[in-house]
Parts: sequence; C-alpha cells; structure tokens
Amino acid sequence: MRFAFIPWIVLSTAAVASGEVTLPCSCDESHESAEAIETMTRDISLGAHARAESLESVGGSITLARDARVSGHVETGRGEIVLEPGSEVGGKLTNNSGTIRIDGARVGGLVSTTDGDIYVGPDSRLERGILVHKRDVAGLSFFDLKLGVPIGRSTPPRVVIGPRAKVAGTLRFKRKVELLVSESATIGPVEGATPVMFATEEPPPPATNR
Repeated sequence: MRFAFIPWIVLSTAAVASGEVTLPCSCDESHESAEAIETMTRDISLGAHARAESLESVGGSITLARDARVSGHVETGRGEIVLEPGSEVGGKLTNNSGTIRIDGARVGGLVSTTDGDIYVGPDSRLERGILVHKRDVAGLSFFDLKLGVPIGRSTPPRVVIGPRAKVAGTLRFKRKVELLVSESATIGPVEGATPVMFATEEPPPPATNR
C-alpha cells in the first residue's frame, strides 16, 4: 500500500509538485504492477498500459489513460473520474461529487455517485449497473436513512448513456436525475427515473432549468 499525502516523500512513481501522482507504463506486458495507491488530496493519473490493484483519493481526481487497467476498485470522495478508451476497472467506480466520464472503457463493478454527473461514452461497457444515492444531509445519516437538512448539489445530476454503450444490471436512482439514453445503447432495468431517448451521436444540451 502506498501513501502519497505527505508531500516530501518521494515514491517510486512520480509525485510531482503540482500534487499529482503519476503511474507510468511498466512497458512489460508480462508484468502486473498490481499495487494499491491511496492519497489524501493529490490527483492520480494511471499511464497508458499501466496496471494497479486499486486507486483511492479523498479529494483528488483520478484518470486512467488508454488501455490502463485496475483490477480492483477506483474511488474518490470529491473529484472527477475519467476512463480513457480501452481502459478497464475490474471493481466498482465511485465518487461523492465530480463528473464520472467513461469513454470507450469497461467497468466490472457498480458505478455510483451522489452529486456527480455520469457520462457513459460510445462503446463503453458497464457490467453491474449504475447507482445515484440520495443527497447527503447535515444530520442523521445511516445508509438510505437520511434525516436532516440536505447539503451538496441541489440540481439533478445528469446521466448520459451514449451510442452503442451497454449497461448491464439495474440503473437505480434514489434522487431526481436527468437520464438521457441513446437509441443504440443497451441498458438494464431503470428504477427512479424515466429515460429520455436521443438518436444523435451527442446527447442534447442540458435542460435550461439546471
């Protein structure tokens, strides 16, 4: 397990002054660099063809470059998650806030957020569905029981399923969302939202009342 939240520690991966932890390609297809990477506030970037066991950040963004692979989970609290074409996450993909963008990539576990938008780009594959949690509250919170004053984003998250994407499992929404689904996409059952279908390569622009 590596920890990258102490700025003066130098890791075998590059921890640059800008606050980013970068894992370059091992350049050896037979070598699986399966290590868990954890940081507090740094961004994490997994280079093209690189491998990791899991990636976790409390407050930074996470990016998987082309053909990068994480065998386990990818998680961040407050940050964007980007999967570039050909990349793969074997476990769950989750954040609390920040956009999740999956571009021609595969996710083996559940994709979930509370306040973030989710963009499932063309030809992407999600094996376990999507979950958008209820809004957080300032008060009592125990799983789905949330008593108190709602906090965080008040506008509905936007969930887009692009052309030729496949989402197996249930798309479950525990708060109001804007759900747009390409006519050429394949999705599982939907709970808590009504899909708006679109026929173009790009989704329609966000609703004006957002």
